[in-house]
Parts: sequence; C-alpha cells; structure tokens
Amino acid sequence: MRPNAEIEFFQTAVQAPVQQVYRSFTRGVGLQEWLCNGARTVPQIGGMIALWWNKGYYMVGEFTRLEPNAFVSFTWHGRGEPQPSTVQIQLIEENGTTRVEVTHQGLGSEEIWVEPRKEIRLGWEQGLKNLVSVLETGKDLRVVNRPGMGIYPAELSLEKIAEHGFPVNKGIFLQQVIDGLGAEKAGLLKDDLVIEIGGTAVPSIESLLHFLGRQTMGDQVKVIYYRGAEKKTATLELKKLPIPEVPDTHQEFMSKLEEIFQNSLQFLKEAVESVSDEAASWKPAPEEWSIKETLAHIIHTERDNQFWLHAKILDEDFNWLDNTKERVVATVEAYPRVEELLYEINRAQKETLAFVKNMPDSLISRKTTFWHLAQGILTADSHTREHIDQIQQNLRAYASLQKP
Repeated sequence: MRPNAEIEFFQTAVQAPVQQVYRSFTRGVGLQEWLCNGARTVPQIGGMIALWWNKGYYMVGEFTRLEPNAFVSFTWHGRGEPQPSTVQIQLIEENGTTRVEVTHQGLGSEEIWVEPRKEIRLGWEQGLKNLVSVLETGKDLRVVNRPGMGIYPAELSLEKIAEHGFPVNKGIFLQQVIDGLGAEKAGLLKDDLVIEIGGTAVPSIESLLHFLGRQTMGDQVKVIYYRGAEKKTATLELKKLPIPEVPDTHQEFMSKLEEIFQNSLQFLKEAVESVSDEAASWKPAPEEWSIKETLAHIIHTERDNQFWLHAKILDEDFNWLDNTKERVVATVEAYPRVEELLYEINRAQKETLAFVKNMPDSLISRKTTFWHLAQGILTADSHTREHIDQIQQNLRAYASLQKP
C-alpha cells in the first residue's frame, strides 16, 4: 500500500440491503443511478469498468477483486491523470444498515495531482451522499437539485442556421422556453441561439450540461445569444427545473399514469378535430414536422418508453436516440390518416400502462429505478402539451397561407 498522503478515504451508512448497495458499485446501471452519467461494466475479475460524466471526465479500469455483498476493488485511470489508481469498497451490513467504506489510493501527492485529487474527492463526497438518497428514497439529488435555464435545448443544424440567419455555426438552439423560469424571465424566446453562459462558450448541449453541473440554484449568470443575426445579452437566474411528483406506490403510479394518458389523448383529439388531410400533411419548413409527423413522434415516445421499461426489468441500460426523419415518415406511411395515428397513440399508451401494471417486484423494490422510471414516464402530459402547441402553430401558419 502507498503512503497515506496518496490515499483518500470516504464512508457512509445506508438504510438498504447490502445486495442493493453491492449492485450500485458493480452494475453499470447501478453506478449510473447515483455516481456518473454513463457506465459500462463487466463485473468479473479482469472485467472492464468505464464511467463517464457530462462534464467531460471519464475513467477506465478493471475489476481486481469481487466478493459478492462484501468487497469490490477496481483500478481507476481518469482523463488527465498521470497514472492509474485503485478503488476499494468494503460493505458491512448491520441490522438492515449497510456501512460503506471507500478507499481511493495511489493518487500521488505531486503538484500534478492537486486538481485531479480535488475533483476525485468532490466526486466521491457528492456521490456517496446521492447513494444514500437514491437507495433510501429513490430520489436522485442530481435531478432534484439541478439548476437550469428553463429551456428545452436542441443541437444547431445547417437548416436552422439558414432559416434564422445566425452568423455563427455553434451554440444551443432554444427549441422551447419554459414559462416562469430563468430564460423566459430574462427575455429569451423560442428559436434564440445561446452561444455563451457565465463567461463560458456553449457550442453543444454537452458543454451546457458541463457548465450547469458546476452551478448552484439561484446563481445569476450572463447569457450571450443571437436572435436571428442580432447579438443580445441578458442576465438570468438558474432555478430548479420542474419535475413530476413521483407517487409513493406502484398502484398510485398506475392510477396517475392512466389519468395522464386519458387527458393527453383528449387534448390531442381536440387539437386535430376537423383538421383536413392537406393541413395535417403540411410542413412549416422542410426540416420541421407536419401534424401527422408530430403524432408519429408521440407514438415513438410510447414505444421507446416500453423499450426503457424492458431494459430496466433486465437491469440493463437503455440509450435514448435522437429523432430521425425516416422513422416519422415510415410511421405516417403505415398510418396515413390522422384518425389512424390517434388510434395508434391510444393503443401504445394502453400497452405502456399494461407494462407498468406488470412490472416485477424486483424492479419496484429498487427505489431509485422505480423513481427514475416514474419521473420519466409521467412527463407524458407536458410532452404532449408541448406538441399540441406545435400543432396549433402549424394550423395557424397553414390558415394564414390560405387567406386571399
């Protein structure tokens, strides 16, 4: 063992079975639920472990010792670190409480290690605090306490640059601005392009997440953005983002989801009532969706929710994918009438509800898995409302073109 100067030691206690704590240090999805933004593991001696964070940091290593529900050890070589180090986790269960002791050693005491050690220390301290929260309550503190601008961002495309006349080719395109939050109160609008926040350039969504991950609730930050070709500045307050309230029980979750599905389908039916086939097929711009394609996207959301549920039952990761033109076109070709698309939305929602109804106890007992699933799927209402706004905008734009 290296000198104590090269060791960082952390400990905590969790009111959770030791089996769940062991999973949180060995399964990729388990690590992702509390420590990092992405993970891949092969939990066997010599098996790989790779973790990464939205802020741009990542580590790779391999498992060197695994004693189920008792001890875990793996090597750790992080981005920018001069040499590998070692992590050892000891788990001790006492009367329903699991004591967790983490030893990170071989970090080095030279000047080159000052910043890496600072980041590693902060990561373990915040991570273990979150581990307690996710295993005891299900709540991911990174989501609950996440400061945000109050926007729905999108990557910038060549089509958007041409359509809006932006003089730059990098930035965060504002697909939507959330009422009552920082961006809206600071005067930012849908279709603006943010290029800098808090003195930091944000050429991509990843860079924005990196910046926000280092901020705290209530921070005032200067934003530089474009509205078309006009460059503007504003100061906005980072605020807590709205997240659905997750029910305490499986039955309550089902009841709430059923109500949300009923309401969202009714809102959609009202939005497209008496819409002609021509109007439903019309696009405001070549890269934007028609009403039919918007309905197809809502179908895809439910199908993806089912893939997500399936992955969680298997305790595997699920990567959400970006929308593609080909997928929406294919669904519209398969269901060419608005009535058919609405019927398929209803059918897909019923299937999601049946999937939730039949979730196994092994998944429901993992509080953080249940919380993340419920928190994600219960956004169906707000997601549908956003697209109803889009449908109504399409209809207004189409109607204006029909006027003599």
